[in-house]
This record gives sequence, C-alpha cells and structure tokens, in this order.
Amino acid sequence: TKRIDSPRCSSPDHVFPRPYGMQNKDEKDVITYRRSDTLEDVESVKEQYFSRNVVYALGLEDFGNGDDHCEAHYQGASHLERGQNYREALRSLPGGAPESHSFDLVPDTSHQDYKMISSPDALWHLFGEDLNVRRTTSRSKSGSGSDSGKSSNRVNGSGNSGNGGTSAGQPRFSRLSFGSLAGVALAGALFVGMA
Repeated sequence: TKRIDSPRCSSPDHVFPRPYGMQNKDEKDVITYRRSDTLEDVESVKEQYFSRNVVYALGLEDFGNGDDHCEAHYQGASHLERGQNYREALRSLPGGAPESHSFDLVPDTSHQDYKMISSPDALWHLFGEDLNVRRTTSRSKSGSGSDSGKSSNRVNGSGNSGNGGTSAGQPRFSRLSFGSLAGVALAGALFVGMA
C-alpha cells in the first residue's frame, strides 16, 4: 500500500494531533476518554492498549476515503488502505505487532456496519470465542479471503492465521467481555430493525 504525499503532510517526522496521533500535549486536542492518563504518561496508555485483545475488521471493498483531511490521506487513500497501513505499522513496532491484536478481512463488504457485524468472523468474536472457556483445541477456520486472497479471513498482527485462542489452544478470554455484551445488544437491535 502507498501513502499519499501532499505539501502539508509528506514529512514522515510530522507529528499529527489527535485524532491522528497521541503526541499532542494540548489538553483540548486529547479526547476526553483517558485524557489525564494520556497527558501524564502516553507510553503507559499505549502499553495497556497493546496488551488488550483487539480485533480490527477491514472490508475488502472499502475503497471510500471518508476523511478528506491531509492527515487521513497520509494514512492511506481509502479505509481499507488505512487499515492495511495500520497493520503494517503495528508489525514494524520493536518486537512486532502485539499477539493479542488480529485483523479480520471481510469479503464483499465496503463501509457497511451490518455486513461487518454479520460476517462469520465477527459473529465468532462476539458469540463464540469466549463463551466456551473449556475449549481445549483451537477453532479451525475456513473462509473465502485473507491477506493473500486464500484460506482464512483472520490474520493476527504478526501475519499468522488467528485461532481464537493461545498457541496452547486455550481461550484468550476467561469470561464474557463487555465488548461481547455490547455486540449482542447491537446485533439484537439490528435483527429487530430488520424484522
């Protein structure tokens, strides 16, 4: 993927204020959530984020640019390209991408929430992944698209197929997470709205 250069944001050393970066120390430019923590110790906030289980879903047909600001274009020409560039940025971190972060590539989907949340991988993350805490083997995946257009749709930050658990086959979560509960509520609202 390629970043779009422009006179205002072609420098790789340019620090972008939020929502495009975390380095700005001006309180008004830091989002309210975790503002005091971010202003006090941004590295600690990053460490906490990287230690969390995070799934990024990228629609393989999401070619819209959405945000026309220079900073967004520096991140990529489209939503999909920005997500791919973010994955590469995670991989380029010292030590590589966090193992707890994975990417789901959703075929036949652009910037459509209902297609994202109803994709097989999203349903697995929302309803299956952490419900069976006695699971002793990893869930095997088969899908129609991935990074290379083959086999699995799920790719962890380091480029390996995700398995919904640890390398020992144990689940990554020990209890139903708040995200799953929010997903259940959102999915319920979507299904009620469709009826």
